[in-house]
Amino acid sequence: MARSTIKFLKQQGQFDTRIASLVGCDRHTVARVLTEPTDRPRRRQRASTLEERRAAVRSWIAEAIPTTRMLELARQDPAAPYTGGASTFYRFVARLRAEREAGASPVIRFEGLPGEYVQWDWGEARVRLGGEAVKRVFLAGRLKYSRVSAIRWRTQMDLETLLRAMLEIVAGWGGVPWAWVFDNMKTVTLGRDARPSPGRAWPGNRRKPRRCRKPMAIGRASCSATSAPLSDRWRRRRRPTASTGWRP
Repeated sequence: MARSTIKFLKQQGQFDTRIASLVGCDRHTVARVLTEPTDRPRRRQRASTLEERRAAVRSWIAEAIPTTRMLELARQDPAAPYTGGASTFYRFVARLRAEREAGASPVIRFEGLPGEYVQWDWGEARVRLGGEAVKRVFLAGRLKYSRVSAIRWRTQMDLETLLRAMLEIVAGWGGVPWAWVFDNMKTVTLGRDARPSPGRAWPGNRRKPRRCRKPMAIGRASCSATSAPLSDRWRRRRRPTASTGWRP
């Protein structure tokens, strides 16, 4: 646009200095533009040498091969080894990755029915109280369908505080959701089992077995009795006999 303007002003009889002040450039630039064509010739678009490797690179991406290894394979190709730069190859691979991700199926969000699910989780933040920053915890509850959220600020994260805060939030909503979901909350779970079973989520349903720190000092019998799983100890206590039947 500026090149055509410079030539138009020159045809009107303006001096180079005047044209430079009107366009906002140096007078030497005006003199150079007047000797050049208005439209610069476009560079010829050359086909990339990597286009013939598109199928191979796509297969490497599907196999989750690292990009550096792809470059090594391309340079070790016995038929036509790649001789270009590494940055050019990396950009080509990144473009193919973006095309593959754009064509992938979208992620489906987990949805529920109205009033079906509510998710609870603890959070913490530093708030300014009395001129100093103190740490406060809060309980957040969010309905999965409507995305309605509510929080209650507290000073501790024990079980009684959790129950009271949940009841306050549910009372404010005016209804009780059908399913309550907890994201591995330590207040709710005692730990993870190798084979999780229903009914072991709330505290009190499972006791943590005590383990010996020094088995040799305590004794083999005491260590085996305290470190055995609760289910094995229960079976030993409730083993039937032929004469007395079930014994405690």
